[in-house]
Amino acid sequence: DRASTSSPVLTTICLVSSKPPCRRAGHRAVSRQRCNDSDRLVRAEKLKQLCQRYNALFIVNDRVDVALAVDADGVHLGQQDVSIAFARQLLGTDKIIGRSTTNPDELQKAIEEGADYIGVGPVYETPTKPGKSRSRI
Repeated sequence: DRASTSSPVLTTICLVSSKPPCRRAGHRAVSRQRCNDSDRLVRAEKLKQLCQRYNALFIVNDRVDVALAVDADGVHLGQQDVSIAFARQLLGTDKIIGRSTTNPDELQKAIEEGADYIGVGPVYETPTKPGKSRSRI
């Protein structure tokens, strides 16, 4: 069952759940916060506890170190993040590792690398991903 620096950077902590109680608890599906690593770990631990309370998965976006530190259920990696093999080496085989893809080549590579799930997108052009046209997968 598969359940960086200290300077302030934009990090996303993903709360992956189809469970409405998490939304009712005042948390959105994705929480973007500008914070240092110490604050990030405190927030990640709080989100993890909330997820556990509602029996929801807690997936950290981009940051394998944060996922490891708070014993998250897994990590979601973008194309510019560490390899799936490296994340697997650090997190172990019981953690979930996902990968973002935008084209058939990235999709095939993610499958070959052993991603547990694959995100495809963006489905539409979006201002949150400047320079990225919609996915052709």
